[in-house]
Amino acid sequence: MTKAKTISVATIVHIFGILHAALALSCRSLGLSDELALTMLTITMAVVISLKKKVVVEFYAISIVIVNVVGYLCGIVLAQFLSRVIPSELASHALSTFITTEILGWGLVYLAKFFKSEESGDALRSLRFVLLAAIGIIIVRLLFLTLISNMQATSDQILDVVHRAVNNMAGLVCMLCL
Repeated sequence: MTKAKTISVATIVHIFGILHAALALSCRSLGLSDELALTMLTITMAVVISLKKKVVVEFYAISIVIVNVVGYLCGIVLAQFLSRVIPSELASHALSTFITTEILGWGLVYLAKFFKSEESGDALRSLRFVLLAAIGIIIVRLLFLTLISNMQATSDQILDVVHRAVNNMAGLVCMLCL
């Protein structure tokens, strides 16, 4: 029998980059919000890379939080920059999503080197913590989307919300603990 060929980490990162861009492009062209779908896809990428790299379970949870926070911020900044260079909003958003996903994926691959698991099956036994982190991120994103859509956000209002959140020490401590 021949051994089944496994997919390389590089291929995984590129596939998720393409999936993110395709999802962003299709959602935006249909007039739908892509944030929650991209969040789910980003969480999936973090888990798949973590499984592939056989890391400790804490890395699963940390990576889910990091890729969503950094991905959201990086995606916004990159989309604003690209929209000045690329006239099509759809193309600039899809490209920024692709580039952000590549950055996040390769960042996870690099960080995973420091979190190798000594035990086999460690992640599967502690899957509840990974699921909790993923559910927590989804809830926070839904709350954030609801807050933004309810206040018909302008950039000043968004900055005000971010400023208030950063200055709320109790909230920051809770988020860091989560």
